[in-house]
Amino acid sequence: MTHRRAPLTFALLLGCGAPPKSAEPAPEGGGAADGGAADGATDDGATDGGADGGDGADDDSGADSGGVVEPPLGPVVVLVIGDGMGLEHVDAAGLYQTGRRDGAFVHSAPAFARVRTASRTGTTDSAAAATTLGAGVKTTNGALGLGPEGEELVGIVDVARGLGMATGVVSTDTLTGATPSAFLVHVDSRGDTAAIAEQLAARLPNVLLGGGATDLLARVDPLLAQVVIDAAGLSAAVVDERPLVGLFAAGAMPFAVDDAGAGPRLEAMATTALDRLISDPDGALLVVEGARIDHASHLNLDELAVPEAAALDATVAALHARLEASGRSYALVVTADHECGGLKILEDSAAGEIPLTSWRHLDHTNAEVGAWAWGLAAPALADRAVDNTAIWAALHEALTGAPTPAPDPGRLADGWLEDLGAPVSLQVHETNFGLGYNQLDGLRLAADATGLWIGLDGVVDDRANAVVVWIDRDFGAGTGAGAGLLLSDRSAGLDSALGRGAPIIELEGLGFDAAVGSVDGTELRLGSSSGAAGARLFAPPDGDPADLWWQDSLINLDFARLAQGAPAVAAGPTGVASGGGLEALLPWSALYPGGLTGPTAIAVVVTLTDSAGGTASNQALPPYASATAPAGTPGPLRAAAVIEVDATGAATGPARVVSAP
Repeated sequence: MTHRRAPLTFALLLGCGAPPKSAEPAPEGGGAADGGAADGATDDGATDGGADGGDGADDDSGADSGGVVEPPLGPVVVLVIGDGMGLEHVDAAGLYQTGRRDGAFVHSAPAFARVRTASRTGTTDSAAAATTLGAGVKTTNGALGLGPEGEELVGIVDVARGLGMATGVVSTDTLTGATPSAFLVHVDSRGDTAAIAEQLAARLPNVLLGGGATDLLARVDPLLAQVVIDAAGLSAAVVDERPLVGLFAAGAMPFAVDDAGAGPRLEAMATTALDRLISDPDGALLVVEGARIDHASHLNLDELAVPEAAALDATVAALHARLEASGRSYALVVTADHECGGLKILEDSAAGEIPLTSWRHLDHTNAEVGAWAWGLAAPALADRAVDNTAIWAALHEALTGAPTPAPDPGRLADGWLEDLGAPVSLQVHETNFGLGYNQLDGLRLAADATGLWIGLDGVVDDRANAVVVWIDRDFGAGTGAGAGLLLSDRSAGLDSALGRGAPIIELEGLGFDAAVGSVDGTELRLGSSSGAAGARLFAPPDGDPADLWWQDSLINLDFARLAQGAPAVAAGPTGVASGGGLEALLPWSALYPGGLTGPTAIAVVVTLTDSAGGTASNQALPPYASATAPAGTPGPLRAAAVIEVDATGAATGPARVVSAP
């Protein structure tokens, strides 16, 4: 849709003059490059004779009536991001506020979706996640406003500017932080603070509020922007054509439980920004981040994280009330860029008290987050399980009025296995093994130019258990472990499990050259290393059986499949139906350091042991020949899943199971 500015008298009736537009012209193709309305802007009633399909040439009804037809008001679109805010954070905030897990304001939303957040790197960081929320493109960790090949992306702020809308970004982080800056800059590294600050200062939205005075204060020209540094200055700010920039802390702003000093709280920043932007008749876009949920969760401090989530929820309630009272067409979406910490509520609490919790990580996890939506965005996010590209699609459609399907993110190591095809092998033995609740249910294999993809339907406990994927990279040659090669490395958890748990092979031509494994459900980002997860080569000349070499790999887990001392949500007789589990990507450069040279058959077997490899489960994929649990030693392997690939890494056919006679 095309929006035209209403007469000044209309703006004054709204209570204040129209907010300033950014001095920077809209980028070329602002809406069109992102699938927006630029190409179709001349197709509305302004040029085509209206919605009744007339040609407009003979329609002089407006002139005959003598009346003034006001153009429609543009939509107001608000995105609220709780950085690091998982579903348990939100439930904990509900308990803290009302004594009920469903007591948070967001629980009243008419639409709710569960959202997957993985990036091209695996478990996402804030930069990649915010870039996807803003531009609908999956990218690599650390990238701000850039695609996976380094291309500049047209995001929702660019689209809004191209439509003449007012824009604003608010955060409790430093404004050069990953989440707020991803909506405004194009920088290849979130750590390049100087480049981020320079671009922010050069491309100011109409309202920019948060921390980061150290990086930004000297770069923002006070003649071109209205700069305020405390709550009093924010309240006294005038409405004129200049962008409003509030820099209220040297770095990040105080936690919700701490003294705010002279600075405003998140709710005051967000509502002030909305009050200024909403008066623009062309429409408005506001992005609000509660950043310190993530900061507290990295520290595993629920006494900080829960009040932060509650403060964000109160901010959402205040924004919703203003949007409802405005009479404007609006979209309000509340979500998270990722979960942080693996927070789990152990015991409910009364209102005003922090519930008893546990934490699994000091870092981000691959757990699904929530998306709650009102208004124009609600239909796209009602009762669905989606990728975070769908958040961008809902926002884009609300901004432009143009139907916007969610982009296909492509194959990702996100713990969601359906894009790997149906299982090639299913488990036949009884489930639940070892310490906790473990089960292997199905093995999926896929291959493409990226590498070898492995999916394991089932449940993994996070206490002293190891899942190992044994790989024969030249099936039929009979080389590698199982053909007389002893693995003696015991330096780390995964190495110990490999060295102690090598299976007995009774399939001719099978010998393992590599393994990918995870101890206690440990996840691994691409480009990272860990003693508890990853890939190892152990066949000469690419590995040493006494010193297993780490190789680049990626391991991710559908968080619903993590059993933390109790049966996981998905821990039933079989986990295949839901399509979630443990997913690994082994790039070809890691599996074949010398490169793929031609058609190759790759064999895969999965085993489940304790982390020391001393006790083996009766489960393997393909299943062990034994029908009962072995007494502390692996059962014999008489079958393997095999996938054949060409020199480019593409599969030449579906994976299959090869069994001994």
